[in-house]
Amino acid sequence: MTIGERINRLMEKNNIKAAELGRITGVTPATISRILNNKQIPTAEYLYKIAQSLNVSMEYLITGTYDGVIFSEMDLHFLKLFTSLDKFDREEIMMLIELKNSKKDLKRDDSEEKLSNMGLEKNRILA
Repeated sequence: MTIGERINRLMEKNNIKAAELGRITGVTPATISRILNNKQIPTAEYLYKIAQSLNVSMEYLITGTYDGVIFSEMDLHFLKLFTSLDKFDREEIMMLIELKNSKKDLKRDDSEEKLSNMGLEKNRILA
């Protein structure tokens, strides 16, 4: 994925139009358009302004990684879905992930018992 594609994706996620990004960053609309269409590589100054306005690091815009971690399409989709949940549902998902990571060899019956012990109901999770 290119810098322009990452910026486009972040703009969609944050519901920001190119003109608004230009206004926020002070970068001309023509320059924003060239960056988004991969016709111009942004200068460090523009990259910094764009990263700040989209609340990501310059590293992410350049490499698609955060601290060396590469996010796949599935990871990004999960993050989008996860962040759309309310706090209670996010906490529930985190407990499930922690359970899954700590007990990868659990049998299905054991998993249901563990969920019950955590105060989670199978029907609530699958709903």
